[in-house]
Amino acid sequence: PYGDGNGSGFYQTDGLALPTPGTMIRTEDLSMPHLPDGTARAIRTLYSATNGLEEGQATPVSGQILLPAGKPPRHGWPVVAWEHGTTGVADICAPSWRGYSSRDRAYLTQWLAAGFAIVATDYQGLGTKGPHPYLLYRPEGYGVLDGLSAALKQYPTLLRNKIVLVGQSQGS
Repeated sequence: PYGDGNGSGFYQTDGLALPTPGTMIRTEDLSMPHLPDGTARAIRTLYSATNGLEEGQATPVSGQILLPAGKPPRHGWPVVAWEHGTTGVADICAPSWRGYSSRDRAYLTQWLAAGFAIVATDYQGLGTKGPHPYLLYRPEGYGVLDGLSAALKQYPTLLRNKIVLVGQSQGS
């Protein structure tokens, strides 16, 4: 009833005790057609986030990390936290699964060329089990902030805690 399913087993968390929000659950290298130009490495992420619908609860959220070409700077790449625009409400609409529109690829390509890594959330319930609370700012905000925290902890030599938040449409 919520557009659940049809993604890969990567997104499944049934029976898993969720760690503290802001903790990475799993990662995998991401190879999809049409990655933004300048992407040296793409990583699909699944992390624990604060549930924006049920106070005091954690929820799994998926996303991705895109790394630019070249050697990382001494303290890691600065980060653009990308909050994507509306893509739909079914799990298969998650950017980490479906890929990017030409408009999104243009943004992402420019940020990678400027030397930024990109940390992006799919938002609560988009890719993972449960309803996607479309346009509710708490679940979307928690997904962004907890995703950044999980990424910084998981990749401390690749990502720097120097962050710019960028969003359009739903993500603004």
